[in-house]
Amino acid sequence: WGKEAVSKKKTVWDERFEELKQFKTKVGHADVSTTDKDNPKLANWVHNQRRCYRLYKAGNQQKSYGMCEERINQFESIR
Repeated sequence: WGKEAVSKKKTVWDERFEELKQFKTKVGHADVSTTDKDNPKLANWVHNQRRCYRLYKAGNQQKSYGMCEERINQFESIR
């Protein structure tokens, strides 16, 4: 059950990241506002990822909910 949950979580993360890339292609940036009414799920996800990034960079990896160097590199690749 544990591996399955992690696998599904990664899948959801990957799906949202693909949505973010599509958003950037469409509007020219990846700054999804939390008030974006057209993309509420993506906006919430981006908000959470920013929080997790800050926690990770502050050295609080246990509370960064899966944030890792690989994901950070993925975000930085679409800046």
